[in-house]
Amino acid sequence: ANASKALVINLNMSTPPTPEEIKMVFDQFDADGSGSIDAKEIANASKALGFELTQAEVDAIIADTDADGNKKIDYKEFENAILK
Repeated sequence: ANASKALVINLNMSTPPTPEEIKMVFDQFDADGSGSIDAKEIANASKALGFELTQAEVDAIIADTDADGNKKIDYKEFENAILK
């Protein structure tokens, strides 16, 4: 299973999410409003969703999703992961 898909359990719908829904979830993860999601924000968001990820799982999510290799997930990378 794609680890990045596990992050957005609340987007598990029968139809693809709208851009507004994707942005809403991204903004929930991007706690500091920086425009990207880092490892700490992924870990905190997963806790808020009711499950705790190991550091290895967080690292795998970033590796699966981070297209530019900066160790953060920007909006476009997040959107691409959701829609794949």
